[in-house]
Amino acid sequence: MVWRSLVIGFLALLAGMAYISGSALLLIMGVAYLAVNHRQILRDRIIRPHIPGLTVLAVGITTTIAQLYLVTRFQGSLLDSSSAAASVFPWDPRFWAFYVGAVGRSVGLSGGPVPPYVMVTAVVFVSPIVAWLFVRRDRHFTPWVGYVLLVAATVPPLYFAFVSFGRAGMLGDDESLSATLAFGGARFHFWWGAAMIPLVWLAWHAATGSLRPRFERAGFAILVIVTMILVVPKTLGGWRYPEAFAQRVLAFERNESCIASNVIAGQSDFVCEYSSSGNIGPRLALAYDNGFVFSEDSGLPAPPPYSE
Repeated sequence: MVWRSLVIGFLALLAGMAYISGSALLLIMGVAYLAVNHRQILRDRIIRPHIPGLTVLAVGITTTIAQLYLVTRFQGSLLDSSSAAASVFPWDPRFWAFYVGAVGRSVGLSGGPVPPYVMVTAVVFVSPIVAWLFVRRDRHFTPWVGYVLLVAATVPPLYFAFVSFGRAGMLGDDESLSATLAFGGARFHFWWGAAMIPLVWLAWHAATGSLRPRFERAGFAILVIVTMILVVPKTLGGWRYPEAFAQRVLAFERNESCIASNVIAGQSDFVCEYSSSGNIGPRLALAYDNGFVFSEDSGLPAPPPYSE
């Protein structure tokens, strides 16, 4: 058990420090484990069988604190919107526009009317509530089944919420909600959500399958509706990833050309059309101050010093 916990702790530490989303995932998994097993821990007062789960919780807490410190130290505070991308809170409509855009894209939606996006988001958002209700009251679920069910239903909505909090403000507060929705679907984060969609469906399947016999038809109907909401958009939305990636490559190439021409011309303030970063000059100068040598390797001169 000790060696197993050490291996789990080491792998969890790697996942938690590799990217901030990894630490958030570990924290969710650890809290879910505690929520499902806390009664048994308190009743039996035996910690040894729960060391692996508690290890995930401890590493999740530790790496989340570390990641928040690193973000605050090098990018600015998330709470006062001084980070690289202004933080957006749930009471801002842009948060939900980005949220439904990312969730909708995770099942294949790309453009089109807003209602399908909202329907998919509703299924994902309500999933942890449904899972928790059945984990608490249904003896059909063992602690491990209940744990997997709760994690599967909880991770996607919280993950999309974290991403929306940190990335919905990248376009600025003057952008339209439709543009923010499209931007949410264009960010690479939806891939992570797409991988979790089958687990969301399994959570609903487990919950509706444990209904009492007289509710079997209702449970089957709910499962069919959830399945249709999660699967049908894949046939309605165009995936067209080769074209999308080609457009991204073209945008990067044009940004590179824009940056190179401005640096060669000695400009310290310039904005490139295909970048959402605003004035690139100061950031490029800061990158040089911190030892960034990409442009130097490309034969470009260093940008002139920038002054406020």
